[in-house]
Amino acid sequence: MLPSLIPFVKKGGYIAVAIPGIKYEFGENVPDEMKPFWNDEVARTIHSLGWWKNLWEKEKGIDIIDIREMLCCKQS
Repeated sequence: MLPSLIPFVKKGGYIAVAIPGIKYEFGENVPDEMKPFWNDEVARTIHSLGWWKNLWEKEKGIDIIDIREMLCCKQS
């Protein structure tokens, strides 16, 4: 995703991303309350903050300025 965005960002510009996620990676141990909604597509796209950080740190041309949960996450 990010490599395809980089050419469209001015030098010194920012990319802001907001993605639904989970608190921690649980692999095949999907919590019972999530099982009715969990499928292959969800497993490919819903990840923890740490997972996304690790992914983006590997990208050349990307400097992570801030990465955090949104304040509203604590409300849900």
